[in-house]
Amino acid sequence: MLKERPAASPLPARTMSKPKSGSADDPSAPRANRSAKEPAEAFDVWLQQGLHKLYDSVAKEPIPDELLKLIEQDLADRNK
Repeated sequence: MLKERPAASPLPARTMSKPKSGSADDPSAPRANRSAKEPAEAFDVWLQQGLHKLYDSVAKEPIPDELLKLIEQDLADRNK
C-alpha cells in the first residue's frame, strides 16, 4: 500500500473526448447552436424528406368534427 500520494502533474489531464467549443462553426455542436445561414446538411435533408413522405398525407387530412367541437368548447370555457 502507498504511504504517500503521488505528486500532482502540472499538465492538464488528457481525455479521449473532443473538446467542446460550442461555437456555431463547430460540426459537433448541436444543431440549435449552429448558424441559421449554414447550408442544410445531408442528414437534415434526408430526414425532412423522409418525414414528409411519411406524414404529409396525414397532415392534409381534415380535422374530425368531434375534435373541432372539443377544441371550440375548450376555448369557450377558457374565455368565461
